[in-house]
Amino acid sequence: MTKVSSFVKMILNTGIEGGTAPFDKRRIQLINFIVLISITVGTISEIFALYSLGFVWEGFLMYLSPMILLVAILYLNSIKKYDFGRIAIAVLANVTLFILMAYWDSNLRASQFYFVNFVIYLAIFEKYKSIIFWSIVTFGIFVIGTYLQVYHIFTPVFAPESKMIPFFRFMFIIITSIFLFLFTLFFKKGNDDYQKTLNHTNEKLQSALKTINERNLKLQENISEKEVLIQEINHRVKNNLQVISSLFDLQLDKNLNDKSHKILQECKNRVNAISLVHEKLYLSTNFEQIDLKGYVSDLILNISQSHVTTKVSTKLFISNFRLNMDNTIYIGLIINELVTNCYKYAFEGNKGKLMISLQKKEGIISLVVQDNGSGLPNDFNFESSTESELGINLVRMLTRQLKGESQFESDKGLKVTINFAA
Repeated sequence: MTKVSSFVKMILNTGIEGGTAPFDKRRIQLINFIVLISITVGTISEIFALYSLGFVWEGFLMYLSPMILLVAILYLNSIKKYDFGRIAIAVLANVTLFILMAYWDSNLRASQFYFVNFVIYLAIFEKYKSIIFWSIVTFGIFVIGTYLQVYHIFTPVFAPESKMIPFFRFMFIIITSIFLFLFTLFFKKGNDDYQKTLNHTNEKLQSALKTINERNLKLQENISEKEVLIQEINHRVKNNLQVISSLFDLQLDKNLNDKSHKILQECKNRVNAISLVHEKLYLSTNFEQIDLKGYVSDLILNISQSHVTTKVSTKLFISNFRLNMDNTIYIGLIINELVTNCYKYAFEGNKGKLMISLQKKEGIISLVVQDNGSGLPNDFNFESSTESELGINLVRMLTRQLKGESQFESDKGLKVTINFAA
């Protein structure tokens, strides 16, 4: 039953697209419905005729010809040739009326079919000219057929004792024509009212669309202004941080002992790590997220330039993804501490190798910083807060800010792994 229902729906919706107007949709579905009913009734009638009378060539051809035309109408609808499909329906209706009057009408069945034809025209045609044209054709066939039947030119003819049949038929023409005229006026009024409502709705929609476009334009202007403002803020923050960095440079030019010099240099590198984030945001069109690959590359370059005495071969394995500003700052400070410590303690002025990996997989970001240096001392205490261990403690604190986990491995160098949710 479900398969039959799905098949019927498929036939009824043949040629209907998603954007088809409801009024046009009903017309197309009505044509498909007429075709479906005609094929079903015609086939049942032919089966009954074959069962009752046997195979008759004339009857079979009169069944097969309209079946082909009906299938052709469905095809015309499917390829969006709706006008041709409507014309084919009208032609078939008039041919059926003619055959009905010429061969089988021994009562008033043709009169009823004449009325049905007109109702079909009102339902399937969009233009009044088409309705009037095909109504005149149907009216002509009916009048001529009636005339020929009255004078016994068509067979079967009316029985001699049914002398009032012609009178009834002509009266039917007059009365039906009046009703059809009124029906047409009613249909025209309903269609005009619908068109007025549709036009009024379209005007409202156009007005609403204009308002929406104006608001969108204002929003776009506001967004552009905010983008410029955000860009300017990042630019100013970057400049202010560079001023602080320059102040560190001025202080570094003073006669300082090695310990003070290193502390100021580390503070300068931390400021530069933050400043680089704002520089990337200033140069980017995306003010919310930062390209980590470019950021880490520039950060490592800045750190290496402040430690020219130690030669380190650095390999980067950075996935191409973006991160928000806060988390990028945390990542930058962590990398800055770990790489700075590597330069300071891992190689003791000798050559070394450093590997930095930053990958994102299944919602987890993993940062790995590994060197082939001397590693951590055996008596290293993570809980200590001495100055020499400040960098490591800072890394652990920043990891907690990321709500992540850190792992330190000291075997043939130091390997630090930090995992946190993206």
